[in-house]
Amino acid sequence: MNKLSKPQVALLLAYALMVLSDAGARADLDSMPVAGQAPLGDRFVVDQIIATIYHPEGNETIILSDLQGSIDGQAKTLKELVIERLMVLDARRYKIMVTDEEVDRFFGQIQKQNGWTRFELLQFLDAHGYTYDDGRELLRNRLMINQVIDYKIRGDTRMVISRERAQAHYQEHPITEEATFTLAIAYVPFAKYQQEKLDSMIKKGKLPADIAWDEPFTLKQSELAQDRAFIRDEPVGKVVLAEKIDDGYELTILKNRTAEKQVPFEDCYSKIVNDMRQEQFQKVLDDYQKGLLAQAHVTYWHPDMKLD
Repeated sequence: MNKLSKPQVALLLAYALMVLSDAGARADLDSMPVAGQAPLGDRFVVDQIIATIYHPEGNETIILSDLQGSIDGQAKTLKELVIERLMVLDARRYKIMVTDEEVDRFFGQIQKQNGWTRFELLQFLDAHGYTYDDGRELLRNRLMINQVIDYKIRGDTRMVISRERAQAHYQEHPITEEATFTLAIAYVPFAKYQQEKLDSMIKKGKLPADIAWDEPFTLKQSELAQDRAFIRDEPVGKVVLAEKIDDGYELTILKNRTAEKQVPFEDCYSKIVNDMRQEQFQKVLDDYQKGLLAQAHVTYWHPDMKLD
């Protein structure tokens, strides 16, 4: 059996003292109050055991406060906590261990990435309700989970994407490049060209050669605003927009366009393989976690807190 943490030991002792202090009273875990309730005079129960996991590599206890948020500030469901603990226990089964030196090195990386001193790191942990040792164990468990995922999931034969599978996927889901539109903008003052004359030149598509166009820019079809969607059907060389600004026109001309086209298989082979692996990774991970839950021996001590 694994050695319990200090908070868990304190919790068990507090509960034992409550039972012993009420001679003849029978209390069970289902009726244990949560934080804020005081059933025994002015004494409070600060936490509550909600689940115990029994495993050949040791037992794990989950308490109510574990659900209230992790070090990243994200609250977790009971199912997520049970799965995490089971993955750590499974890592131990496969003799996957994380040394103190690895934990220290990773802690150092966290400090460096955030520009923290050791004191600021301790403050961060304290703000989330953890001691330095608690933080080390959380990090150790996370590293063990990552390693067991590498071992169990990334090494799964289903993660191997053959060229034939990639080609079949490509035939069913071809990858295309969007149509693009290259535009340029110029400001033409009426002091240089009278508005009526400029209107006529724009209508005929014959613009003066000395118009100073800004640097062209390219937009994908999906990037065209809804009120600019008509540009898709305009010919190259046409002024697609003429907006009056002060004493002149701001002209937008379509300089070039490329049609939508299918990307050759060889050009997108790596992307297809990566996308398929990402999709397959989640399936294999789900199967792995479902298997852990199916084989797990878990006692839920609170009737309202069980897995979905």
